[in-house]
Amino acid sequence: MTVTLNGLDDFGLSQFRRVAWDGEAVAIGADGERAMAEARSAFMAYVDDPERVVYGVTSGYGDSAGQHLDAAGRKAMAESPPYHLGVGFGPAYPLRLARGILFARLANFVSGLSAVRPRLAHEVAALLDGRDVPVLHRHGQMSSGEVEQLLPLIGHLIGPGRAEKEASALLNGSPCAAALLSDAALRARHRVGVMARVLALATDAAGLPEEAWDPALARASRDRWMGPAFATLAALRQGAARPRRAWQPPVSFRIAPQLLAAAMRAADQAASAAADWLATVTDNPTFFTDEPAYEAGRVLTNGGFHNPVATPHLATLAFVSADLATLAGRLVTKLHDERVTGLTNALAPAGTKLSTQRLRAVQMWFTERARDAAQPAFIPASDGGVLQSDIFLPAFPAYDKEETAADACLGAFACLAATASQALWADGDRAPAPPLRPALAAVRAVFPPVDTVRDQGAALARLIAALQEACLGNRPELAGNHAADRPFASHSPAPEPDDGDRS
Repeated sequence: MTVTLNGLDDFGLSQFRRVAWDGEAVAIGADGERAMAEARSAFMAYVDDPERVVYGVTSGYGDSAGQHLDAAGRKAMAESPPYHLGVGFGPAYPLRLARGILFARLANFVSGLSAVRPRLAHEVAALLDGRDVPVLHRHGQMSSGEVEQLLPLIGHLIGPGRAEKEASALLNGSPCAAALLSDAALRARHRVGVMARVLALATDAAGLPEEAWDPALARASRDRWMGPAFATLAALRQGAARPRRAWQPPVSFRIAPQLLAAAMRAADQAASAAADWLATVTDNPTFFTDEPAYEAGRVLTNGGFHNPVATPHLATLAFVSADLATLAGRLVTKLHDERVTGLTNALAPAGTKLSTQRLRAVQMWFTERARDAAQPAFIPASDGGVLQSDIFLPAFPAYDKEETAADACLGAFACLAATASQALWADGDRAPAPPLRPALAAVRAVFPPVDTVRDQGAALARLIAALQEACLGNRPELAGNHAADRPFASHSPAPEPDDGDRS
């Protein structure tokens, strides 16, 4: 299929997912083509006035912004190739992220506010037709704006044949931050589905009272994420066996719905911000033609290359992952404690040491890794010793931290899933609630109950990989079918609401 772009309304999380994650192609629609052609014609008339100064068109770039260019100088600068194609190094970011950045780049173009020729939009769109996309490396990605990150992806389009403003329009703005946040938000939505299933599996295996998970408690809260959190957990536990224990469970079990609601909140708010910024024009400078007071149009130099919300939302997602990893670790410990569950000591068959008890230590490794990554990324204090580009933006380091925290959280939840499976097996191989059986089968397919001496680390690695795939929307039995671009708080209280697009 192909995503057709006619204007800013065509830039949302559903379209982002289709292009970046699902590999769909992009086409420029007739309305987008017309908006670009009309804006380009008006812009060229605007810059022909020698009294007007337009950054990167009639002036130089960066520290050369005070240099005025005549018509010949404008053309020469427009056709000058870049003097490098990025300084990143090390491992590559996933292909989906590079495709997402290219998709986000097109928002400036089809709006007409970049005043570029339609030809340029078609050239960038063509990079998404299934051909190999240039590699974007993970290390060294710190810059003022996003020029350094865009150069390896689209710098090869700059040079002979380019017209005024097109090189700047390719490299200016903040499409990278919008794409980073969009990718993280989509993963977070699916991760909530994983966490809900593993938490429900753990409490089912523990055989503890469930008063603290009763959906009636959500009615006592004005937090609009409490309802979906409690309802999802209750639906997943429908048909579970009666509890074996009558007394109050440990705190870690009782606060699971609240922490799941916090994860829903963080994912929803990140998704909302990502959708806003995918459809935001961030070109510097921006050309406006719709203001009656400016008959010839108006060019505004601006700071659109700084997305102010991506880094804080990424930090919040990382923070929530760290807290949920800690919760998972506590539940791993409690499930191995016979005083809590009434099952065999360490979930081992009588007279043996065959157990998942070593996962109690492994989850600590994941939890500490998540907590370390949850330290926020700030704008660096140094100005880099330059005149113009004196602020360096932390969106890429913030994304790396969020991704690390999220993967570590999944590691802790993999430990919990394997432990819950072991507890059910130790309980006479009891079946969990019917809605949880597909998830349990998926867990046991890669990490069977421990009844022989074997390499549990290899099995755990396979389970983590399965959970990571679930967070990319590929394993609904482990994450459900939540629409990744629709708020949890608007869902009906079912564990797997119908998928759909938000346009």
